[in-house]
Amino acid sequence: MAYSSWRLADKRYLVTPKVIRADLRSRGFKAVPEEVVQLRDVEVLDLSNNDLALLPQQLRFLTRLKELRLASNSLKVLPSVVLTFQRLVGLHLYQNELSSLPERFGLLTTIRVLDLRGNKFAVFPSAILSLTQLKELNISQNKIAVVPDNIEKLWQLTDLLMDHNQLSFLPETLGNLSQLRELRVQGNPLVCVHRNS
Repeated sequence: MAYSSWRLADKRYLVTPKVIRADLRSRGFKAVPEEVVQLRDVEVLDLSNNDLALLPQQLRFLTRLKELRLASNSLKVLPSVVLTFQRLVGLHLYQNELSSLPERFGLLTTIRVLDLRGNKFAVFPSAILSLTQLKELNISQNKIAVVPDNIEKLWQLTDLLMDHNQLSFLPETLGNLSQLRELRVQGNPLVCVHRNS
């Protein structure tokens, strides 16, 4: 396809509806450019390394979006428009200022890759436990002290990265994640594996 990817160079750029991947990294944006809303065929949208605290509701018209990259922005709350992306497979939110996720986040059941490292989570977000298609979860570099016993609900997990948190023990139920191939927990004050009574 002639117009498979797009990078906003300046305001004179003519937007084409045939864009599949839009690369808007490191542009210094404090708001999403209006042109992005016109990219109705986009499947991968990369807005990393900007200064975004909000996303416009008009992005809900990007109904084909499968991967959203919002790393290294200024998000303190997950923008509600993210909850409208029903085809989302990959969501990258690392290095923001998030401390919680809304319960409705659990409705994004198509997500397979979720990256939350380098935020301000002190509690493991319970909504994640509804993402039963999840294969890769990165919650490293937060302040999480407890991993819930029902982590085993994420039965398709292959990669669970939890290094550099405040974990003192791991739930025994991690052993029930039969697909798990990588478990990363270095940089935690681990004492033992928790045994259920």
